[in-house]
Amino acid sequence: MARRKKQPQKVDLDYLRQLWREYELTIEQAGSNSTLAESLLRDDQYTQLGMAVLVSQLREGSYQYISGNVEQVLGLSAEALRKQGFTYFTSRVHEEDSEKYLSMLKRMAEDVAKLPGPVRKSMRLRTGFRIVADDGTVRLIHTRGFHIDFDQNWKSSLHFMILERLPHIVAASYVTGSISYTDEKGRLCYEDVQPEISNSPSISHREIEVLRLLVQGMNSKEVADQLAISHTTINKHRQNLLLKTGCRNTAELIQFAYKNRLL
Repeated sequence: MARRKKQPQKVDLDYLRQLWREYELTIEQAGSNSTLAESLLRDDQYTQLGMAVLVSQLREGSYQYISGNVEQVLGLSAEALRKQGFTYFTSRVHEEDSEKYLSMLKRMAEDVAKLPGPVRKSMRLRTGFRIVADDGTVRLIHTRGFHIDFDQNWKSSLHFMILERLPHIVAASYVTGSISYTDEKGRLCYEDVQPEISNSPSISHREIEVLRLLVQGMNSKEVADQLAISHTTINKHRQNLLLKTGCRNTAELIQFAYKNRLL
């Protein structure tokens, strides 16, 4: 007797919007700054925010919902995502990041499995990595999302995910992940999961020298004097560092340096 093919689970968009509103509320209650507005719940607003939505069927490695702007935001074929699922998506992760990305996902799954079942409902997952779009351009993607539709053993079948493209990034090797959740005592917990950045030629030795002096509290003129190069050159190095790391200012750059052990 032929085995009956399991029908894909349908996703109710109103239900997803409700889930996302609850997610936003959780962030606000935790005192964290949320950059996602209510307009994110409207599909026609995703593109201008540089964000796309994917709902993943975890057990089958497929996507049950793909927002209409995925090609504009991610540069990936919506048709290929529908037909090939996770296989296509992971194949588009940058070759320099692929091994670290897959390793990070494995460790993240192991960490999630250790959490008590009810705690997993409050769990929020974040990742950052590079993809190569179908046109060959490299894009840095940050994701945030959560599991939904748990079974009796607290295993999730669906994952709701917002994917944000940072178009101003000059891509350097970058893979990062984190898990946050509310524990059984009501405490907000946060865990970094294998955050890594490769100290590749994309971040030069001179830029590392500049970064080290900025961390010491020097301004651009003092760094220039210390390294015996022009103030203009220092500003150029600092601008390059901001572009390569996605930081908006020197304070964020210093935090980035400590977090990713660049110094």
